[in-house]
Amino acid sequence: MGQLENKRIIVTGAGGGLGKSVVDAVCAEGASVVATDLPGQQGLSAWSDSDAVTTVGADLADPAGIAAVVDAARSTLGGLDGLVVCHAYMAMGDFLEQDPQTWWRHLDINLRATFQLVRSTLPLLREAGAGRVVFIGSEAGSIGMRGGTAYSASKAGMATLAKTMARELGREGIVTNVIAPSYVDTPQLASDAAYEGITIDEVKSRAAVGIPMGRIAEPAEISRSVVYLLGPYGGATLGQVLNTNGGSFRGRV
Repeated sequence: MGQLENKRIIVTGAGGGLGKSVVDAVCAEGASVVATDLPGQQGLSAWSDSDAVTTVGADLADPAGIAAVVDAARSTLGGLDGLVVCHAYMAMGDFLEQDPQTWWRHLDINLRATFQLVRSTLPLLREAGAGRVVFIGSEAGSIGMRGGTAYSASKAGMATLAKTMARELGREGIVTNVIAPSYVDTPQLASDAAYEGITIDEVKSRAAVGIPMGRIAEPAEISRSVVYLLGPYGGATLGQVLNTNGGSFRGRV
């Protein structure tokens, strides 16, 4: 019997990279999943033959998209036990040069949509009597990142949102935490490579220099941390930022 047997979970940003790894990991532990990403995201087709996964193409920056995801959880899963927020927007650019609309789009997608999604799923979690919420944050939300002021700001907002939710909702059994990786081997590295004008392999090798582990993380290493926070052993971990970064950042945050 898996750690998440009979659990009903929404995973956003599920069409590729880390989100896909999370869906695979929670399904392997017995969960049923609503997996969502932008309409037309080809990665969602990975589960076209799966009885455990319902896919929903939705733009979470649009309230109608959020409503479609929540409706799918209610109609297909019959309720909800957990929410994993993996969706993210990232466009690198220098602070004084980046177009303001691009800058604010990070907060619109990464933070505002997350807030609205949590508010919309909260009734389902309360109906279940408890629930787990996991945000995929970033080390950048704690220490910043050159060329990523908007991304860093949005991830810092996610972290404090999770901490405050933990204070307000913890007594209801709704457990909220953040996982904050450093570099992970996903397609998102293309943004870093384009900004620096180097190859993705060079991004990996440069990043590894500052990581005591000597390498960047694999998606499966992060998704296993998600399973822990969703599962039976993660109940006492509340309002925390789990720094899954190979030791590149160590601090009391």
